[in-house]
Amino acid sequence: EMKIPLENLRIIVQKNPRILLYSLDDNLRPKLIFFFIMTLHMEPTQLTKVLLKYPQVVDYNLECTISPITRYFVAELEFSHVEVRNIVLKFPRLFSNSLAKIKHVVGYFRYELGMEAAQVKRVLYQAPQALSINTDVTLKSKVEFLRDSLSLSNVELIKVLSGMPTLILCGIDSNLKPKVEYLLEAFENNKDQLRKAVTTLPTLLGYSLDKRLRPRMEQLKDSGGHPSGITIGIPMREDKFQTWLQNRAARLRASPGFDDPRMNYQKEARSIHSTDKSSSLIEKEVPPSKEERSGRVVHWSRTPQIPDQ
Repeated sequence: EMKIPLENLRIIVQKNPRILLYSLDDNLRPKLIFFFIMTLHMEPTQLTKVLLKYPQVVDYNLECTISPITRYFVAELEFSHVEVRNIVLKFPRLFSNSLAKIKHVVGYFRYELGMEAAQVKRVLYQAPQALSINTDVTLKSKVEFLRDSLSLSNVELIKVLSGMPTLILCGIDSNLKPKVEYLLEAFENNKDQLRKAVTTLPTLLGYSLDKRLRPRMEQLKDSGGHPSGITIGIPMREDKFQTWLQNRAARLRASPGFDDPRMNYQKEARSIHSTDKSSSLIEKEVPPSKEERSGRVVHWSRTPQIPDQ
């Protein structure tokens, strides 16, 4: 019925031998066929991937755990069953959390941070792993780090988190702090300009520091560009970025009163959102190559559109 290849079935059983103890009619078929395939509209191949990633998903009680969590997502959070399917595909451990824990995290986003319901929904859809984070210690410490290190207002903080939800999955010392420190140095300790850049493009902090952020910032500054231009240049494909950089440098050299490109930061900063506005929008429409995707965290490139219900 499931059409799971023998080699995959072997891996699933090795990871969770208890699956062989479950009744087919009273346990496995109701969960796998009637819930995952018929209710959440999973394809057999998708369900196979879920079982390979987390075969313990079949250990959870359908009536006491799986169904109540699904009803909460559909009835209270207004996700469609297809959206719940997509969340489970991203995070098969969803059902390892109690409903009380899930409500606690949702309450933190909704009432302590003051997010709108649509913003909470976006965070959970993009970063459902946040539901397993210790709210009172780990999650709050990450949120507080972003707020304090960038001097964000609550409105700005919500804009950053809802614009780039996967930031709350990043480690502070291993990921967020090195990026913020590097960017602050690149902006010559001008925290106001850094805050404006991050709120303009929350995904800025999602790029790899060594593979994307640092190389492009250095190239931008070497060409005479103001650090704020990184919000335009970093989403571009490599060839488009190089072309954009060359054109920008040429315009700066041709501008009246040009001396040293590194002395033209203020003029460059004023021109960023006027001379390149249309071209930047075009560049963002070009999808990154496979090689470039490996250098960054997967994120929304524009306002995310959750599938229609």
